[in-house]
Amino acid sequence: MILTFDGTFEGLLSAIFETYRLKITAARIIPKDEWQNSLFEHPTYVATNEEWAKRVLTGVQKKCSKKTAQLLYQCFLSELPGISMLIFNFVKKSMDADIDISDNFGDATVLNLHQIKKKIGREVHRMHAFVRFQCTKDDIYYAVIEPDFNVLPLLNDHFEKRYPAQEWLIYDTKRHYGIFYDKEKTEYITFE
Repeated sequence: MILTFDGTFEGLLSAIFETYRLKITAARIIPKDEWQNSLFEHPTYVATNEEWAKRVLTGVQKKCSKKTAQLLYQCFLSELPGISMLIFNFVKKSMDADIDISDNFGDATVLNLHQIKKKIGREVHRMHAFVRFQCTKDDIYYAVIEPDFNVLPLLNDHFEKRYPAQEWLIYDTKRHYGIFYDKEKTEYITFE
């Protein structure tokens, strides 16, 4: 069976939950916008369900750790082809195992996830080091970036701590959204 989801992390977790709920084996789990019509395959769309997503994350945290749940999220942000199935395979192996497999580098799935996390970590570090702000007439500092991976959600804390007394905006031109800090909180924004 092929499952599609809305492209969010919660959507992926909802699709993973659906495989357990229906007791099915997913041949593929892919974002809806990546699905290419096929004459012989008809995917089932799984709507995002916050409750289901939370239950999958809670299961991963109980079986492994909070650190492992963060690993899965960071790897999801890589947007690499096949990442959804890699995460699904890890969750399935974790739930089937008697012990925590998150550091079993002898397992190809685990090793792949850790290698992707390293790539994400390097990209985040690169953004920390090379993001340069310019000031607008409104005294808002802005930076335009185009990272290889979708690391914007991982940049909030660093820049909030580094520039707590300034309003700033970091905009990802590749993904068409940004984060805006108003001296109190950070929120996601998009432009028309």
